[in-house]
Amino acid sequence: MKWHLDHHRFGGLSGLELSQDGSTFTAISDRGFVMQGKLARAALPRDRISRITVQRYQPLKDETGKRLSKRQYDAEGLAIGTKGNLFISFEGAHRLLHYRHVGARAEPLPRHADFAGFQANASVEALAIDHTGALYTLPERSGKTTTPFPVYRFANGRWDQPFSIPRR
Repeated sequence: MKWHLDHHRFGGLSGLELSQDGSTFTAISDRGFVMQGKLARAALPRDRISRITVQRYQPLKDETGKRLSKRQYDAEGLAIGTKGNLFISFEGAHRLLHYRHVGARAEPLPRHADFAGFQANASVEALAIDHTGALYTLPERSGKTTTPFPVYRFANGRWDQPFSIPRR
């Protein structure tokens, strides 16, 4: 299916979360936008998406409520909490932001000390949240071809690095 939205900044989708029943979605773009919408599915072939309806498409905001600047808006990972709050990881300025809801101003999470050493375009990428609300992320690059990827966890207001993923 081809997906088109008549907006000059549409594209560059980097994070996507689906509702439990697969009927709604939230997506982010590396152009600093968040969107929400509905998915219509055809019974055949095998629950294929037949239509995408974007209901909301708006820029991500900074801590003051202003739109993120070009230097700030390279969103990469998305995780949605049980209350519908959003956590978004960003490349460039290595950080994670919390949004209480789509359209809210950003609330920065503290940074792990290792984030300062990440390469310019190799920051925190994937983002996941578990049943306890703990966030997990890892960098795009580990630093060397022989170095495993560190997995960072943010829980109870603190970061740790409980494990790593070996290269294969």
